[in-house]
Formats: sequence, C-alpha cells, structure tokens
Amino acid sequence: MHRIDDNFVAKATPILKLYAQAQFFIQAGFWVVCVDEKTSIQAREGLHPNKGAGVKQPVHFAARYVRKGATHLFAALSVAEGLIYGCCHPTKTFLDFQSKLATVLLYNYLIIHKTFKPIFKKNCLCI
Repeated sequence: MHRIDDNFVAKATPILKLYAQAQFFIQAGFWVVCVDEKTSIQAREGLHPNKGAGVKQPVHFAARYVRKGATHLFAALSVAEGLIYGCCHPTKTFLDFQSKLATVLLYNYLIIHKTFKPIFKKNCLCI
C-alpha cells in the first residue's frame, strides 16, 4: 500500500496553479510544459498466437514470449494547448532525455507559433 504524503497538497499547489494559469503564461511568452519518461518498455513477441475472446471468455495471451529489446519513451505535455509530444530512444541517459525532448519540443512548437526563440543554458532549455 502506498503511504500518503502529509504534505502532498502543499507540494502540489504551486504546480497546479502554474497549470491553471498556462493560458495566461503562453500569451505572455512563457510556455508551460510537463515532461516525463517511461523507461525500459519491453518489446515482446509471444511464442504462440493469442486466442481470441469467446462468450464470457477474455482474450488469452501467450504466457511465454521472446524478448525483442527495450525502448524508452520521452514525452511532454504542452499544458495550455493540451498537445502531447514524444519520442522513443534506445538508451536512457539524462543527455538522451534532454536532447530528444528539446528537439521534439522545439521543432513542433516553433512550427506552430514561430515566435519564440529558444535559450540554451547548462542542463536547461528555456523557451
């Protein structure tokens, strides 16, 4: 069972306020983006074909499989617009995460808005 953080509301409130004001910030030239990663997504292939669902029976998936490697998903949500950007990468380092998301975000955002100029700082991308 998960322990409930007694300070969760205090910790979450500034982020939620930022998200609630994302429309205002984007009009002022600041882009609110939430980024995350899902690491080690396993690509698997079943050794036997799946069995289709029957009457009152769920689909049966093969219990045995062959691993086909792993990939890492890097994703971002443009809070004001509700747009999701993402990419997969075969390795997971901070540099992979930073460079892939920066590339995807810059490419997509600048195509849409064409007004923001990126500013690169050490370990940070500011738009």
